[in-house]
Amino acid sequence: MKKAVMKFRLLNLRSLCVVLFAWLTASASAFSLLGPYAPWQVTAIGYQLPGEIGGPMNLGEGFRWNVPLITYACDASFINYFGPEGVKAIDEAMDVFNKLDAPSKMSADLSEYSVDTLREHPEAGLLGIVDLKSSAMNVVMEELGFADPIRFAFTLRAREVDGDPAVTNYITIQRNFDPITFQNSRYVNGVLYGYSIREFDRPVQYADAIEVVLGAGDTGNIPVAAGFGLGFGSGRNNRFTPGLYRTGLTRDDVGAIRYLYHPQNYAVDNLLPGITRGGSISPYAPFLGTNVIGTTNTIIGGTGTNVVVTGLRGGRNKLKFRKALYDPILSNFFTSRNSQFTDVVVSTNRTLVVQSVTRLIVQPDIVFSAGDLGLIQGFSPAIFTRTTTAGWINNDLLNGFDPVDEDMGPGTIPPQVQITFNTIYPVFFNSNGGLSDPPTDETGFSFGGWGSFDGSTKPPVIYPRSRNISINQLRNAALNGAPLP
Repeated sequence: MKKAVMKFRLLNLRSLCVVLFAWLTASASAFSLLGPYAPWQVTAIGYQLPGEIGGPMNLGEGFRWNVPLITYACDASFINYFGPEGVKAIDEAMDVFNKLDAPSKMSADLSEYSVDTLREHPEAGLLGIVDLKSSAMNVVMEELGFADPIRFAFTLRAREVDGDPAVTNYITIQRNFDPITFQNSRYVNGVLYGYSIREFDRPVQYADAIEVVLGAGDTGNIPVAAGFGLGFGSGRNNRFTPGLYRTGLTRDDVGAIRYLYHPQNYAVDNLLPGITRGGSISPYAPFLGTNVIGTTNTIIGGTGTNVVVTGLRGGRNKLKFRKALYDPILSNFFTSRNSQFTDVVVSTNRTLVVQSVTRLIVQPDIVFSAGDLGLIQGFSPAIFTRTTTAGWINNDLLNGFDPVDEDMGPGTIPPQVQITFNTIYPVFFNSNGGLSDPPTDETGFSFGGWGSFDGSTKPPVIYPRSRNISINQLRNAALNGAPLP
């Protein structure tokens, strides 16, 4: 008996060492999940701020797409403003996601992916040019179900003023998670963060836990889901620094995708409307393995209407983005198309069903457009707007969670997503600052607007293409205040 007890303790010690080793060696990463605002995510404690579209979700409550093929298109307004070069920038952004390995094929530690994909183009920075491709990558990460992991490394859960004299008390939680250990993490792409709680009175009165870099860690290594840099206050999701561009997704971005879309990440959901039975069974359909107990197997193929809509499903594993061509003359997107795929689901009667289904796509799932968005509250330029999380489908009840639970999810992201880039640029910022002389074009700060650039020696492409603004004209405007054509 004594030997058995000793052996049990030894095994537990070994297990504990393994867990601690995994935590110590793999806890330098983090991702955050995005979804509709929970009831407690109110403006007074730093949510629903201008420029943001949703709140951070807890682990196991993520929102995701449940179809393998997502179509996208650039509409007439986008084509007219950005031209062929702008369309190419969007194609390159979507291709970054297409080239990712399937989550089930990624390495355990994700070491094949870099923690630093942010680069600088000095002249583009001097001229105030924001890279279109990199910005598109950020907003697509949002619309795939991911929030800024730096923004929510620490976040307020409650704020209360009590006592006489008054004392303000705060409860701070974490809403980012390590993609390997699934525990909360103070690190994002290897950078250690702490927080400082601050009170703001503009554009509205609110408090927030603001992340700060600790120690001598590199302040870089910013994930694509976080934009281009560490900011604070209103519109933290809209911080885009001119002159910076992306070479790809970071390790923590990829870790987020692996977690949410892995075929062994199960949640109960419904197929999207318009999906019917039909097509052929794919030999590469994901297998649920031995994690689902007490089920029998059923294969449904052929045609008909008998399709299992509601059930337990894993992530789609590999998302594919396909361009849907737009005809700018006829102002028409594309003819309807069928997308056939294999759906693996545990139905409500605990039957494992492998069914071939067809989705009729009558419009692009994601549409990129351009327009005058003016300013967001707080006199800040709206870099872009995008479809909010308000229309995302909450499957909380389907998954058996308490209906009075203050959290949301898990859930499904439905089409259509609209992403609109602001066309008011270039703009000049002026402030009298108490000066006696009125502000002029010589005292204003010029923000050049949209462009496309990379690490090559080619000069940046300047938008809008219809105005044919050259790099020399933009240089002259930035340095000498010369008017643009």
